[in-house]
Order: sequence, then C-alpha cells, then structure tokens
Amino acid sequence: KQRLNQTREPASTPKAGEKVGRQTTILTSFRGQLDALMLTLHSTRMHFVRCLKPNSAGQAGLLDEKRLISQLHCGGILQLVQLRRTTGFQCRLPYSIIVGMYLVWVEGLDDTMTDKEKALHIIQTNGVMPGEFQAGNTMLFLRRSDVVQALGDKYMEVVQAREATERKRRAEEERLEAERQLEEERARLEEAEAKRQADLAEKKRLEDEQK
Repeated sequence: KQRLNQTREPASTPKAGEKVGRQTTILTSFRGQLDALMLTLHSTRMHFVRCLKPNSAGQAGLLDEKRLISQLHCGGILQLVQLRRTTGFQCRLPYSIIVGMYLVWVEGLDDTMTDKEKALHIIQTNGVMPGEFQAGNTMLFLRRSDVVQALGDKYMEVVQAREATERKRRAEEERLEAERQLEEERARLEEAEAKRQADLAEKKRLEDEQK
C-alpha cells in the first residue's frame, strides 16, 4: 500500500517563476540570434542570380542556344537589358576603380581630392556630358557603355605610348652603354699598342747601347 500510494502521488510541477524564467531565456537567445542574422544581412550586398538550363538532356558540355534564348526571353532578361540600355544607367563603376585605371593620363589632380572628386574630374575632362552619368555615394553610374570603352581605349593608348617611350629609353641606354664599352675597349687597345711601341723603342735603345 505504501508503494502504491507513492506511485499515485502527482509529480511536482515547476514553479511559475522557474517556467517564466526558462521561457525568457529561450526568447532572449532567439532574439539575439535574430539580431545577429539581421546584422549579417545588412552587412552584405544583395545579388540576384538567375540560373539557366543549358540543355534538356542534362548532359555536360552540351549547349542548346535556342533553349537558352527562350529562357532569357520568358524570364524577361532580354527586355530588362534593353530597358537598362535605353532608360537606365547600365554601367556602374566604383570611384576607386576609375581613379586606379585612368589616373595615369589625367592632369589637375592632387592628393587632397577624394576618389569621388577625382573620378568626376576624369569623366568631365573627357567630354562626358552631365546627363550621361549620375554620381552616387561610392559609384559612378553611366548611361552609355561606350563611355567606358572610350576611356579604356584612351587608357590603352597612354599605356602603349608609355611602353614605347620606355622601350626607346632602354634602347638608348643600351646604345650608350655599347658605345661606352667600345670606347673603353678602344682606349685599352691604344694603351696596349703604346706600351708595345715603348717596349720596342726601349729594346732598340738597349741594342744600340750594346753596339
């Protein structure tokens, strides 16, 4: 009977304070994890990736162009590209990239200017009209891609001109060095010939004295 009474006794229930405290701990942990996740999301940049299926057979190395074009058309990608070309700013370049690539052939810049000021100076001094670009906080938005192509072509011209100048400078240095070595060799031969003539003269003088 005593054992039966013990089994029939109800289990002790947790106190109200303990239950509330446990729930508060779980909610606090979840909220901390959620805040950490939001901080991670805010520190990243959003990118949209659209996957295309290259073929219906699922084989590697097989590209079905008609299927790809159909996917691009149905997904609105072609229309989006056309819309950005006609109404939006299709080219986006960070100021640091513009300054790093095109600083070599632009004058009128100093170290006190920010990358944004340098990039705007580079664009404006190369004939880009104000309506063709928009200045953001960290990027320059260009309406036409041929602006970037023109800047790239000019950059390559400057680089090629500098390389040609450097090749000429090196060739001139090599020519001067060859002339210097040739002059030293000529001086050495002349010195050796003078010494030989002096030795012959001394030898002849000794022979004459012996006679």
